[in-house]
Parts: sequence; C-alpha cells; structure tokens
Amino acid sequence: MKTTRCVCIVIALIGMIAMSNASLIHAQQGRWDIQVIDSADNERTSIALDSADRPHIAYLGVNTGLKYASLMDSGWSIQTIEGMPNLGAYCSLAIDSFGRPHVAYYDVWRWQLKYAHSDGSHWIIQTHPDDFETGKYCSLAIDSSNRVHIAYESDRVGLMYTYLNDTSWTIQTVDPVPSGSQDVFRYISLALDSLGRPYISYYQNFVGLKFAYLNGTIWNVQTVRPDGTFPSIGVDNANIVHIAYQSLVGLEYSSFSAGTWNTQLLDSDLPYYTSLKLDSHQYPHISYYTEQNDLNIAEWDGSKWSSQTIDGGGAVGRNSDLDLDTAERPHISYCDNSNKLLKYCCWVPNGPSVDSGDYNGDGTSDIAVYQPSLGRWSIMGITNIYYGTRNDTPIVGDFDNDGTSDLGIFRPDTGFWSIRNITACIFGVESDSPVTGDYDGDGCCDIAIFRNARSLWAIKGITRMYYGAYNDMPAAGYYKGGPIKYVAVFRSDSGLWAIRDLSRIYFGKARDQPLQNDFNGDGTWDVGVFGLDNGLWSLRAISRVYFGKLGDLPIQGDFNGDGTFDIGIFRNYAACWMLKGLSNVYFGKNVDIPVTGGRAQIP
Repeated sequence: MKTTRCVCIVIALIGMIAMSNASLIHAQQGRWDIQVIDSADNERTSIALDSADRPHIAYLGVNTGLKYASLMDSGWSIQTIEGMPNLGAYCSLAIDSFGRPHVAYYDVWRWQLKYAHSDGSHWIIQTHPDDFETGKYCSLAIDSSNRVHIAYESDRVGLMYTYLNDTSWTIQTVDPVPSGSQDVFRYISLALDSLGRPYISYYQNFVGLKFAYLNGTIWNVQTVRPDGTFPSIGVDNANIVHIAYQSLVGLEYSSFSAGTWNTQLLDSDLPYYTSLKLDSHQYPHISYYTEQNDLNIAEWDGSKWSSQTIDGGGAVGRNSDLDLDTAERPHISYCDNSNKLLKYCCWVPNGPSVDSGDYNGDGTSDIAVYQPSLGRWSIMGITNIYYGTRNDTPIVGDFDNDGTSDLGIFRPDTGFWSIRNITACIFGVESDSPVTGDYDGDGCCDIAIFRNARSLWAIKGITRMYYGAYNDMPAAGYYKGGPIKYVAVFRSDSGLWAIRDLSRIYFGKARDQPLQNDFNGDGTWDVGVFGLDNGLWSLRAISRVYFGKLGDLPIQGDFNGDGTFDIGIFRNYAACWMLKGLSNVYFGKNVDIPVTGGRAQIP
C-alpha cells in the first residue's frame, strides 16, 4: 500500500448559498412529493432506482430487523430480510441490471458482515468469510458486469475491500489499523468508475477525511481534510472523484483532478449523513441532514449551486440517501426520528412547459385568443400581433426550449408550418391534424401530425407509426410524468383511451370531448372528458363537476402557477372566460379561438 499525506488542496470559498424555496436544477414549478413508507422506529436507510425508475429502499427496523421496501404499481411492498431487532445496521443497497436488489449489512449480534440478494422469490443470505468483528459502516456497489463490491471496517485489521467473483470473495486490506488501535474507520462510502475500479472515502479517528483508490494492485491512500467527516463519494466519466462531507465550517464539496483537491463551501450549517450522486452531465446532487434537524439538498446546474430545505419540523432527515432517475430528478430515503417514520421523497415537476401556454415565462398559463379571419393573436396583458392568414390553424408550444410558448400556424390546405422566428417547413397534407408536443424529451416542442383516415402519427425527424382507428381523436399526453409525450387516442363511441405502451382504459361516452392534463399536481397527466351537451367535467379518479353549458368550449391551463391545471370555459358568443375558483374575464371576440394551456380550442 502506498500512503501519501495531503496533496495540494485549493479552497474556493464561494460564499454561503441562501436557502431557496425552489431548486434551480429542476423545472420552474414543481414540488417535493413526501411519502411515509413505514411507521415503526427505523434507522439506516439506503435507496437505489431500477432501470424503470422504481425506488427500492433497504433500512433497519430497530425492533424488526433488516427490511426492504419497493414501490410497485399497487403501492409500497415491504419485506423483512432478517427479523432480529437491530440486525441490519449500516445497510447498503444496490440494484443490478436485472432489477434485483443486493444488500450489505452488519450483524450486531454476531459482529459479522452479511450480504443478501433476492432471486425474485426469496432472499439468499450469506455471512462474509471475513467474519469476526467486521462489517461496520459497509458500503456496496455493483459494476456493469453485476459483480458485487463492498467496502467495510474490520475492527482489528483496518479498512477492507472485497468483491464477489462468481461464488468466492476476494478480500483486500486498504488501510490498516494503526498499531495499538482498533475500530478507527467510520462513514465509509464506495464508488466504482466505468471500468469497475473502486474508490473509497472514509473517516479515520484523529486523522480526518481520507480517500483511497486502487491503482493496479496498489491501494493509494491520502488524507483529504483533517476536519472532514460524514463523506459520500462519486466518480464521473472522466474518473474525476467527487466527495461531499462535513468540515468544521459546514457542508463542503471537493473534486480531485490532476493531483489537486478543489474545494467549495456550500452551506455553513453543519451537515450529517451526506449522500452524493452525479447526473448524466457529471453535476453533483447532495442530500444531507442539518444541525437545524432538517433534510436539505444542494445541487449544481453547471454554473451555480442551489440549496433548499425539503422536510423539517423536528429531527427529520437523518441517514438520508439519494439516487437520481433517468430524468435527473432526485429520490431520497430518510428517517423522521421525531415521529419514528421511514420517509421517501422525490421531485415532481408540474408538467412540461412546452405545452403550458405561458407566453412570457412567468410560470402561469396566459389568456390568449387567435382571430382566424385576420391572423391576429391577442395575449392578455402581453401583446397583440399578426401572424398567419385566413383559415390557418394556430399552433402553441415552446419550440426552442427557452421556457416560453411560441406562436405558430399550420396551413391545412398545403401542410405548411411556420413557427414565428424559429422555423418553417412543409409537413403533412390537407386532412391532417397538428399534434405538437415533446415526443423525444429534449425540452422542445416537435412538429407532428395525426392523419385520421389512416391512424398515422408522423413526428418530424423522430418517427412515423400507426396507432388508433378511423374517427379516433388524438389525445397524446405526458402520462408517465416525465418529459416525453406519449401517443394516445380517444374513441368517443366507446369511451376507450388507448395510450401507446402504457394502458387502455374506458372513460367517457359519445359527445364527450377528451381532456388530458395534470389536474391534481402530481406531475403526471390525467384523463377526463367534458360533456359538450351539459358542461360536466369528469376527471378520472379526481372529480366530477358541472361547469359550463351547451356551446361552451373547455379551457385547461395553470392560470395561478400552483402546478395544477385549472378548468374553465370560453363562452364565445360573449367572449367570456370563466376560470373555476379564480376569475371571470371578458377578452376577445365571438369569432376568436382560445389559444391557452398549450393548445387551440377550435369550435
């Protein structure tokens, strides 16, 4: 083993980040969805997401042992892996490429490191061969070949590293215990690079924060910071090491590149139980428990850090662990010790801004109309502009990913599209209906058409597919809660909703107009119908309410910026907008078409 003392450390004190009400990393509007998983006295949580972004959590039930929770379609499923009280300390969870959970943990009754994995029907439990006074502060990771790696403490030997090669364990000493000492290594965090090579951050009593990595067959060990503790480590695609930890001055973050540690102070509030993950841009996201007894998160967006409190009001946030989903959204498991609860939270955006009808980027849908005879757009309180000619179909969407809705037109007789100041093209024929939306998740609205006679969906530059039947109505939406719009149809004669690759349900009847938007603020679009004859709004599993009458056009949009789409009507003979629970406004003329909420409501 090669040991080096502190290499050059560059401290970049960037100033304290003010606690904000909304993370700058995520959508402009959104919320933290906080759920209670288990109501027993729980400790030591570890979270991992599978390839479908479903969360899995391992945790210690103080009186019930090692437990495992996974989110299924029907809700949370909880299993007991080993049922002895306090058995399962320092549990660490990872998910392999087949979606199977693997857990390393410490058996406090036998002073042993244990490893458990599920084969899909039951748990297989092993006692590690390094089986005496070993296993505290264990940390588990899985490489791209599904090989299991574990770092842990051996009281009398030192910091240890082991990996499972088929059926046998290879064991290495990383950092030996100093002569005459024992039980000196704590808060161990293991990460692997793209080649499966291990990197370990940890705390040594009276020495501070240390870092070790395997260089060929030699472990290189160095002290990073004498006052560092509670570390969490990550390794990016360029093999640059990132560590979050507590120092005497607060939450610090360090990255190791070209032999130098570059350090930033993120929060003067002392953090405990930090958890760091890197997103696809290699940007760090850090959850931590503060000395104010709150759960916080700090995140880097490429140019600045933002920080916020997620949950509080007591000893809330201990033992937090964080993972990121495929949309880069954080998912966190943690303990609420004041109420003896295991909790889970995730960031839920209020829905894609590409379809919001937000013409000025303030986070709310705007009241707007289009007069087809003149090609005149009137956006209340913002602008009046001429764009289009007689009988053009108005198009609304964010086509350049700048956070505001752009104006555009589709000319049905020629298939001509024109998006103001952005693009123009020929795409489609006379019988086509425009069905814009973000179909590839890049943050930009895509040009797309639905050809009813052939059930053809054509999305420019992306795909062509056949989905639906003659006389189906297009009903695409963000039904999975992510950034991608899903192709869907509504069949009014039977009330069938068919959402491609997701589901088929029956809701509605003849003469109903389909509604699709996020009507309950959970980040996922819901289905509903509006009764053109009677003004009945039926939102599946949410509500039924009469609002409007025969001849009214249904309006959908987030008009107050609370993340939930509001319902309303446009009474065209009076040019009256009625937004339920909000306001009544006279705007437009009786020949105008409402263009709000990311769509045109054509009579």
